[in-house]
Amino acid sequence: MKYKLNTVIKVNYTALHRAASLVDLDMKVYDEAGVLFSTVTLTEISGSGGIYYGSFTPDAIGQWRIRIQSVTNLDDIQKIFEISTSDIDEVKLQTQSIEDKIDTIDGNVSQSLLDIAAVKDVVDSTEGKVDTVILDVAAVKGVVDAIDLQISSGGYIL
Repeated sequence: MKYKLNTVIKVNYTALHRAASLVDLDMKVYDEAGVLFSTVTLTEISGSGGIYYGSFTPDAIGQWRIRIQSVTNLDDIQKIFEISTSDIDEVKLQTQSIEDKIDTIDGNVSQSLLDIAAVKDVVDSTEGKVDTVILDVAAVKGVVDAIDLQISSGGYIL
């Protein structure tokens, strides 16, 4: 998961064995260069039974690391945070915007297909009319050919 640059990252941590009242539970924050950025003493959520919280604000892009430790409780964990110029919520919004645009394009394509179908119907109807005219022209040509035959053979038309 990516986290946004210059935005507070809240960290919740459940102590080993849900140990409560730890006073030495610290979170060391290391920046993208691996240098200790800050040390945060985690605060217990009242009545939570060993759940603690703290936060930090990354000021550079890259991999940030935290290490949570308690000498008295033997807690020792690490986690890496990917820091970038945008967070997952912004990516989701951009993705939704892209999906909306695709839906609009799909709608336009569907309408275009309907329009093409309507034009095809007009073309099919026109083809039918042209076929009728061709048949009529063929019939007229047949009559003209018959007349021409009579005239060229010395016949007369009355």
